[in-house]
Amino acid sequence: MFPPNEEATMPKVVVAEPEAGPPGGPDGVLCGCALLATARDEDLVLVPHGVGDAFLGYLGGLLGRRLSGANVVVGRAADDGRAAAEIRARAGDLADWCVTAYRPGRAVLALAEDLGVPLSGMDGTAGAAAREFLRFGGAEAFRGRIGTRLLASTVGAPLAPGRLAGTEHALATAVRTLLPVVGRVLVRQDSARGEALVVTVHDEIRDERSAVVRVPADDCDVDFLAAELWPLLSGHSGAPVLVEVHQRVLCSYVAEFWVPGAEGPPRLLSVAERRPGVAGLRLPGGHLAAPVLAGLTAHSVNIAAEAGRRGFSGILHVESGTTGGGALLVREVREGTAPGVPVDHLARALAGPGYARDRVVLTRTGIGVRDFAAAVAVLEAAEVAYDHPSRTGVAVTADATVCHGEIGWMVVGLDAGHADRLEERALEALLGTGSDARVTARCGQ
Repeated sequence: MFPPNEEATMPKVVVAEPEAGPPGGPDGVLCGCALLATARDEDLVLVPHGVGDAFLGYLGGLLGRRLSGANVVVGRAADDGRAAAEIRARAGDLADWCVTAYRPGRAVLALAEDLGVPLSGMDGTAGAAAREFLRFGGAEAFRGRIGTRLLASTVGAPLAPGRLAGTEHALATAVRTLLPVVGRVLVRQDSARGEALVVTVHDEIRDERSAVVRVPADDCDVDFLAAELWPLLSGHSGAPVLVEVHQRVLCSYVAEFWVPGAEGPPRLLSVAERRPGVAGLRLPGGHLAAPVLAGLTAHSVNIAAEAGRRGFSGILHVESGTTGGGALLVREVREGTAPGVPVDHLARALAGPGYARDRVVLTRTGIGVRDFAAAVAVLEAAEVAYDHPSRTGVAVTADATVCHGEIGWMVVGLDAGHADRLEERALEALLGTGSDARVTARCGQ
């Protein structure tokens, strides 16, 4: 895994693996499309789905490259043998090739070994440690809330108070102990997409992401509550359940790093703000006060460095949130690309290496349209399509219209207001057309 925006010295196979869900699901499709942006003319990109010629031609024109179906290898899994066979058939002699991935894992390592080519960024003693790290789970070791807490607590990063419950009785004890802190606790499975609910004493009926259970502040039967929740959240396997003090997060920020394993310090690529109400990011990350930015950067760097010491090599995201009380808490650590796009890589490719100083970048996925080419035509007619001379406009970065009816894009503006206006005009243009580019109601979710 070579650092973003630094050219490899050999042709490469770029492996796209979705974080979760089926390979042909929205995450897998968007991840694969986004990673095509990292490919050079001679590279191959292993994706879990087909990619349309219209999108490949558009992306190639956007980035000044010759991309076509010849760059795409479709494979549901990197380590099933079929992907390796197809890559050999396409590339022929692999003597000068390497495998790279923005989300390295056991399957990626197995593919590189099957092909008999190096896994880029893993040479020498540090590389041996990184390969061993991947062989026995890799970043899966700190995926999920429990893994995030273990990694963050090692370096003293700020976390919401929490307890891990392995039994129904322990769940009752955890809720009884933590509920009085702010009157809200989040009870969840150890999975980014697992069942979760909020137990609260406050008069509220909904949460941003989870179901809400309201209980009386003074006379809550916690044992009865735990008996109800334990089978729901723990499942048949009796898996542990995490209970955390749940404070409302006003803003979430994602620090993106290149981590070179144990051989050097992590490199901060960007700090982005998670956009409320849509699946996307804003770069630079809002208007953080200097002390908050310093604190966020410090604990995020420490987490990334600890991941490197454990053998991780690649792109890492550390998400933190600010609460109503002014606290800054670590929320999630995840490897690989942010949802839908390798953010810093593509922002540099479109807006230049100094984009953080003179541009504002918005990303967004889940924009429901029926036809990719029609959507691009609408953006061009509305005069909001990306313009290279001005380094501003709307660039479509992912096409999942065939299987899921949605696209993802990156908006580059001169400032925050300009970027917002460009996106508003783009959405209005799509909403206003009666063609197959008509945006669906999912665009705002």
